[in-house]
Amino acid sequence: MRELNFVRDQKLHEAWRQVQWYFSEDLEKEVEGQITHYLNKVLRIEADLQLRADPYERTLERVDYRAGYRTRSVVTPKAEYVLTVPKARSTPLQHRVFDRKSTPVQTKLIQLYCIRL
Repeated sequence: MRELNFVRDQKLHEAWRQVQWYFSEDLEKEVEGQITHYLNKVLRIEADLQLRADPYERTLERVDYRAGYRTRSVVTPKAEYVLTVPKARSTPLQHRVFDRKSTPVQTKLIQLYCIRL
């Protein structure tokens, strides 16, 4: 009959827990980065739609010109995301990500979506 070496098994178990912890930490950072990238892209698309032109595009329908970016943070139960928000020269841009008049149901759905990613 084979004797079990509990010391070796315990070290193996601790090593496995440490690998799991590092993997989950890296995965959370990757997901946060992907969410930030996605939200920044949504903000740029909303700005394009409101200004009625892409960046550097010259059209007669253009409402205003871009004037750079500013940083703004969004706090969710999962994490805090620092976003780059497009600005316009004279037209105030309104973004749905920062909508203060959103219903509690919309807010909860956004939070659930961010938690699942």
